Amino acid sequence: MEYTAKKAYRDQSVALEYDARRFQSWKGRWTHKLELSLIESALKKAGIAPPDSILDLPCGTGRLSLHLARQGYRVTGMDISREMISRAEEKIRNSQLESTFRVVVGDAETLPYPEAFFDACVSLRLFGHTPSPVRQKIIGELKRVSRRFLILGYYHRRSLQNILRRQVRRRRGIMWFPVTPEEVRIELAAAGLREIETLYLVRGISETMVVICEEEKQSG
Repeated sequence: MEYTAKKAYRDQSVALEYDARRFQSWKGRWTHKLELSLIESALKKAGIAPPDSILDLPCGTGRLSLHLARQGYRVTGMDISREMISRAEEKIRNSQLESTFRVVVGDAETLPYPEAFFDACVSLRLFGHTPSPVRQKIIGELKRVSRRFLILGYYHRRSLQNILRRQVRRRRGIMWFPVTPEEVRIELAAAGLREIETLYLVRGISETMVVICEEEKQSG
């Protein structure tokens, strides 16, 4: 299924400018630090620890993947954009982490891995771009290739950040799909997953919330 962000990052100029535009201002550096800390906390709460294997999707330029590899995780970063992956490959070459960090081009809706291939799957900065039917398909794939845990980034509809950005996004024609926690639980239940805990970047202010979930145990 097509959605705007599926093609937007397949632009060489976008990939080249991505890190500088998003994470080099004081706000960007602060956001970067908080996001890394949030994912670390989520993995810890799920009992995932180095050298467990993690799929980071979408990995973009490798920002989160590289951080996790430096912590000792075995990381596979995947992104649909060849241009973003090229930037991530540069980071791998400069990091001397080739044995524990690799990146591949791939579509989140059809993952090229067998069942239970990774100890955990992480998805940050994707679900704001994807309508519910796409998210459900991606969640199903992440569930299939994970042994147990998923760490999923969603964007809170009632947050101050979303309220302030709503009109700007509409004027610019940006497709954005924020949700409520209630909608998240419904979506997870439909996929046979249960929420363990939801963590917030800055509760009530930031849009970003990270949901730790696992496969719902079958009774009987």
